Formats: sequence, structure tokens, C-alpha cells
Amino acid sequence: MKISKNIHSCLTVEDQKKVILIDPGRYGYSELSLDLDKISALDYLLITHHHSDHMYIPFIKKIIDKFPDTKIISNIEVKERLSKESILVSLEGNKFVNIETLKHERSFDKDAPLNTIYTLFNRLAHSGDNLQYKNQTEVMTLPIDCGTWGNVTLAMEKLVEVKPKFILPIHDFRIKDEIRGDVYKRIQEYFKSFDITFLPMLPGDIISI
Repeated sequence: MKISKNIHSCLTVEDQKKVILIDPGRYGYSELSLDLDKISALDYLLITHHHSDHMYIPFIKKIIDKFPDTKIISNIEVKERLSKESILVSLEGNKFVNIETLKHERSFDKDAPLNTIYTLFNRLAHSGDNLQYKNQTEVMTLPIDCGTWGNVTLAMEKLVEVKPKFILPIHDFRIKDEIRGDVYKRIQEYFKSFDITFLPMLPGDIISI
């Protein structure tokens, strides 16, 4: 399985001759972090929830202009929003994409939207903005900058309980580069003590697992 880190929560995952893109948000669009010309095919586009840092409609339109046959999978709230743009969304997973729709973590001043957790190829779980971590997979994601809705320490402790082999950082666009290295080093050392490998991926990094 090949995993490419774009920006924030946006990942490209390739395995079993399928290409999957997750959470094309406004940060990735504004920073031009994803070069669509370098992608020859796109089978599935997955959107965890409708917040603009995960679902940016101009970005989605650009993607489906190039890949009109790609299948978008998400939840009913995303479907209702994208239907206003005449964009079709499926609510069902398949043998490559398993879905579980819960809630976004609660913020003190906002209603929590639906948040769909994706498990890809039975190996990688992308949590979006949900920190429940009920099911173990080989590779799991850790939101680093949770803003008003979460706590990275709590998220890390929950990940230790389910104990994946590898953890990838997501939701990290707003962390300043000058402190990112120290933060990732501390996280890496913490998980190492539990025999879990934290992979400090930066935008543009590609790994194979």
C-alpha cells in the first residue's frame, strides 16, 4: 500500500490497483499541494465531513472535471450539500472502502456534523475529526491540531489502547514549521515506548507499507 501525504487531512492511498483520495479541503486547494497531473486515475473520492478544510467544493469540482468516473463516498450531510452542485455521492462502501458514520468531536459553540470513518483495504483507518478509535487497523491516523474540538494527548492515549502498527499525522496544516519537528519527535518517542511507529509525514511525503 502506497500512502501520499498532501496537506492537512488529505491523503492519497493506492493498493490493489485502486487509487483513493481522502478529504480534499481548502488548504490543499490554496496551497496547490496536490498535482492532479501526477495522478493517472482516481477510483474513489472520500469525504469525512462537510467542513471546508475537508471538503472544498471548488477543489472537488476540479477533481471530478479530470476524473468524471470517480465515485464519491460519504454521508448524508455531505450528499445533501453536494447534490446542490449536481454532484453525486454514494452512501455505501465496498470491499475496498469500509465506512462507519459517527459524529465529529464536539466543539463548545458548534453542532457536531456527521463524520465518516474510512477503513481502506482492511489496513488503513482515516478517522477524520473523530477520536473514538474503536477498531484496530494496521495503519491509523492522528489529528495533531484539534482546535476547539479535541485533545491530541487524549487521542494518543486512545490510540495506545487499540495499538496499531503505524500512525500517520493528519489535521496539521496550522502547525508552524519551526515547531512541527519538535512536536513530531515527542510524539514519535511516546509511541515508540509502546512499540508503535509514528511516521512523521510532511506534505509531499510518500511511503509504502
